[in-house]
This record gives sequence, C-alpha cells and structure tokens, in this order.
Amino acid sequence: MDFTSSRFVSQPERLAAGSADKRGEAVGTRRPGLTRGRLLDLLAERGPSSATRLGEALGVSDMAARQHLHSLAAEGLVDFELARGTVGRPTKLWRLTSKAEELVAGDAADGHAQLVAELLASLDAALGTKGAAEVLAQRDKRLAKLYAQTIDRRAPLRARLEALAKRRTAEGYQASLEVSPDGWYLLAEAHCPIRAAACACSALCDGEARLFRKALGKDVTVERREHRLSGDSRCSFAVRRT
Repeated sequence: MDFTSSRFVSQPERLAAGSADKRGEAVGTRRPGLTRGRLLDLLAERGPSSATRLGEALGVSDMAARQHLHSLAAEGLVDFELARGTVGRPTKLWRLTSKAEELVAGDAADGHAQLVAELLASLDAALGTKGAAEVLAQRDKRLAKLYAQTIDRRAPLRARLEALAKRRTAEGYQASLEVSPDGWYLLAEAHCPIRAAACACSALCDGEARLFRKALGKDVTVERREHRLSGDSRCSFAVRRT
C-alpha cells in the first residue's frame, strides 16, 4: 500500500521549550517531555496505533511506550480503542484526544480557530442556513480553482490524487493515499486544521466531497467514508473512476 503523507517535524530542542510552554498555557497543560512529545507527534501523523508500533518508531521497548502512553492518558492527552482481530486478545489502539490535537497543532495558540468558529456561527445566525451555505459554496468554488492549478485532470487518477493529497497536506490535513479492499482509492486525512470551525458550522465538511470531485474531474466519483465529527479517528474519502 502506498502513502503520500507529511510528518510532523518537531522544532530544534533549543527552541522547543519556549514554544511548548506557550502552547501548554493555551490548552491548560504543558507540552510533554521529548519522548512523550514524539509520541504525540507520531499519533498525529499515523492515527490510532498500538504501543508496539509506537515503540518501534521511537526505538524503545513496548513496556516503555506503554508507560509513556499511560502517563499521557492520565493527563487527558490520549485514550484508546480496542481492535478485535480474528484470534487472540483485542489490541489497544492509542489515539489523540481533542485536547492533545490542539496541543500538537497549536490551534489554540493565538485564538484564530475560535475566532473563525465564532464568525461562522454569526454568519449562520445572520443569513440563515441557506444563506450561509451559499457563502460556503462560493468558498468551495474558489478552492476548486486553486486545486485545479496543481492537478492535471488529464493525468491518471492516482497521479491526480497524489497531487491533491500533497496540496491538502500543505494545508495541514496530513493527507495520505491508500487503496481500500474494495478497490477504491482512499484519500485519508489524519488531522483537521479547521476542526473548531467545522464544529461551529458543519457545512464546511458537507461540501468537501463535491470540492474534491470538481478538482479531480468529471470522470470521478467521490464518497465520504469516515468523518471525525461523527466520531471516527480520521476523515477519509473513497474515489474511483466513473
């Protein structure tokens, strides 16, 4: 399976302390130490992962990884879901909480996300649902034109999706390209930089599938498969040629 994704790269250690303290104050906690901070970065990049996989990525034992994860859980920064396989005991897949997502992404550092959320809520109140939807539709048209500048619609579908994933990653969505068991391409997004705004105005999410279809070309079908605001660990969109 091929992936096109970006990795969260920590700042140099000599700068990390100041930046970390500022982020920590914004969300009511301090940025964890180096190893635990790297765990948060890995979970932001990869999504739900087992302690074994995380330990391998960090170069530490399973036990050490679990100790760090339990410390993070005590701080409200991670929790886990149980994944049941065909045999054996269920596996704990660790994931970031919303509190940790703000810490990793720095969403709360300067209040911009909250400001956008408040503006969208005011927009909906002033214009009504229909009026707000029309404004967001204009936004989608503008984004589709921007995406079209980096996506060659004459190219094979995989190449188009790789270009789209690269663009979305640059916007902070940590996008990757997968192939689902049913043969569809899957555009997966491990992070949502507009989560606070989307919570205030779900229409921001409603138009994403249409936006991708416009950007990729009329010969594709796009369907949402996963949605963070519905409780999934990521957002994903299934894409194939029509």
